[in-house]
Amino acid sequence: MMGCSGDDSSETSTDTDAGSDAGSGSGSDATTGADGSTTTDGSTVSDGSTVNVDASAATAAVVAAANAFLASLTTAQQATAQLAFTEALAETWTNLPGGNRNGPQFEDMSTAAQTAALDLAQVALSTAGYDEMQNIRRADDVIASTTSGSSGWGSGLTHFAILGTPSTSTVWMLQICQHHLVYNIVYNGNMVSATPVFLGTEPPNFTILADGGTLVTGVLPAGTAVSFVNGANTNSTAAVDTTGGTAYGALEPQRAAVDALATAILADTTNASAAKLSGSFSDVVYGINTSSGSDSNFPFSSTAGNSVVYPTGTTGRGVLYSALGTAEQAAVKAAIEAWVDTQAADIATTLLAAYESDDALAATYIGYGVPQGATTPSFVSNPNTQANALDYQGSYLRIDGPRVLIEFVVQEAVAFRDQSWVHYHSVWRDKAADYGAEFTTAVDAGTGTGTGTGGDGGMGGMPDGGMMAPP
Repeated sequence: MMGCSGDDSSETSTDTDAGSDAGSGSGSDATTGADGSTTTDGSTVSDGSTVNVDASAATAAVVAAANAFLASLTTAQQATAQLAFTEALAETWTNLPGGNRNGPQFEDMSTAAQTAALDLAQVALSTAGYDEMQNIRRADDVIASTTSGSSGWGSGLTHFAILGTPSTSTVWMLQICQHHLVYNIVYNGNMVSATPVFLGTEPPNFTILADGGTLVTGVLPAGTAVSFVNGANTNSTAAVDTTGGTAYGALEPQRAAVDALATAILADTTNASAAKLSGSFSDVVYGINTSSGSDSNFPFSSTAGNSVVYPTGTTGRGVLYSALGTAEQAAVKAAIEAWVDTQAADIATTLLAAYESDDALAATYIGYGVPQGATTPSFVSNPNTQANALDYQGSYLRIDGPRVLIEFVVQEAVAFRDQSWVHYHSVWRDKAADYGAEFTTAVDAGTGTGTGTGGDGGMGGMPDGGMMAPP
């Protein structure tokens, strides 16, 4: 298919609120990593809550599925599917069409290997997370069928990779990656890290018709309704028969949660003023480095020499959770859970215990950005059915806690740019435990001065007694 010069690689962002890293504290509770290095074991988080739980059965199921996947591949594919667990390879992912990714792609696998790959994803993720993966892949097939379709779009381009050796006792990572979809899950005995996660979709809403065809409907700026059937503009306002079809909104759980949170905050003028961020946002800030096409901005620390760093301090970050009313606070938790609940239940429960502890929430900020010329963001459902859809571009929301950082942004469409439509990007990061904290020191995380570095299968130092969440 014809390439699209106006692809996601042109999407950039400006965030004037990023600060420099600072903090105090040190790592503790040493244990031995897979390479023999001594590091923190993740037994507690800073608020004292337990994060080590017995999940041998859950991890063992993922290990079995990973080994079955590897066994289903050809010898040549196995060589690309199982790689060393190094920082450079862990960071080799992109949400852009094309680019470098680890592992064989789905369309090149045998039918048996495709089944094994999906079985692995289903075991590793929650039902919601697996369904979201499949819906994002369906959306990518929709835009791949358009006349502007990029060779980097489509569900056949999902890559599956194993970094390290699947084990119930030593460290390894599962990576699932394609345009608009990235899962990075690290296992290390009874400890697991689920981030970074990137979820996006274009179009936001679509229908798979009873005959297997696709339908995308929307409204042009002039108010004219249009329909794209199997990627082609029908140039007609005639209704398409959707009987027996299925409507999808790939990021609807996240969008709805963000919309509810923004609506709750905007209803309180004091909190709305405090939550408004300076600057403009055309993309997530803490995603890939678009210059390198990888996660090379990680760990977002000035001490690590990064130009993009996590926010610190008490100003310019939005409104504190503690300043919010009961309904607003509930909406914050619901938004966090919309991302975390993509993970297996035992992992999600443990991470949420850390993210939503009293101490963590007390230090969590919520901020939003607005489109140029607007005073409020808009995260309306099915935005492309509105004649002014492009006016929502730049609507942005960020949840910024001691560990959890989530961003959601409304962007200009790529496949449907000529229609002046929009699409979504989001990222979920754990400031202390991305990539299982294998390559993050306490200083990198901006939360302490503990020691320890990761690499080549070793588990990096984690601040405040360790930050990995076991499943």
